[in-house]
Amino acid sequence: MHLITSIRTSSSARSTWNTALLALFAAAPLAAQAQSAVPLNERAGAYVGASVGAGGATLRSIGRVESGDVDTSGASAKLRAGYWFGPHWGIEASAVRLGRMSQRFDGGVWRANGDSLQISGLGRVALSRDWSLIGKLGVYRTQLRDDGSTGDKAGFDQLNGRSTGAVLGGLGLEYSLTDQAALTLELDGLGQAGKKAAPAYLGAGVRWAF
Repeated sequence: MHLITSIRTSSSARSTWNTALLALFAAAPLAAQAQSAVPLNERAGAYVGASVGAGGATLRSIGRVESGDVDTSGASAKLRAGYWFGPHWGIEASAVRLGRMSQRFDGGVWRANGDSLQISGLGRVALSRDWSLIGKLGVYRTQLRDDGSTGDKAGFDQLNGRSTGAVLGGLGLEYSLTDQAALTLELDGLGQAGKKAAPAYLGAGVRWAF
């Protein structure tokens, strides 16, 4: 009798275990569906991104006559990685490579390229399920280097150089393609480089969420 009771108890335990496993497998698709039900532009988590675009700079007077506006040539690019803590706040580290830019002055042409590193706090507002607007406040380290300037170079040292500081003015627009991928359009002020040059970056790319 004791043996029969033991066998019956084991069968009951196996039945309970099998039921639990079936419930777990049944719940897994529902959990995945719940995750995907949260829009990408409201979801927390890590991400990476890349973009290509154009670099430029706003130049203040160096005491010489300028001819036309700053011209850019060659592609600029940006790599970034970050983390959203929730629907509205996040943090990001990024690196920007600036292509060549040039400005004609009386008697000479200034040419430079550069790069910038940033750590930014992010704020996000969902405009719809797929669209979102992103603002940035960051700490930067930006540099412009001479890249074949010609003629009279007086004052060009005020445009080239490196500096570190805080910058407000980064703005992004994002469109969700899937539950993990989004298209991005971004405009980043990169602070100061030389004493009288303030670079910026405009690019289009993708963001991939994990």
